[in-house]
Amino acid sequence: MKLSDFKYTLPEELIAQYPSKKRDECRLMVLDRETGNTDHKKFRDVVDYMQNGDTLVVNETQVFPARLEGTKDKTDAKVEVFLLRELEHSQGLWEVFGQTGSQSTGGQSFDYRQCAVLRCD
Repeated sequence: MKLSDFKYTLPEELIAQYPSKKRDECRLMVLDRETGNTDHKKFRDVVDYMQNGDTLVVNETQVFPARLEGTKDKTDAKVEVFLLRELEHSQGLWEVFGQTGSQSTGGQSFDYRQCAVLRCD
């Protein structure tokens, strides 16, 4: 699997900046697996697609700002990482998923002005 497998174009105007005031009015994309057709509905319509015995799982987790944009200390090349999970709470160590323009090796530092300096070990 390659990082490029997850790249796609998402127009800025389609990215929700805040939740809908009426939560059931948020958008719902429906994919017909048999035909491949997509339909755009409101979330309140989800019941039209459920059948007896189906389970609806509700995710109520909080989203935290996990995307960090920074630069390599030595070259000022742009670097973007996503925080996945905190490894050691007291040490501030995180597992990250990221991409640079070239291979990153241990010992490199990256400057993320939003928080601190990230060191790749």
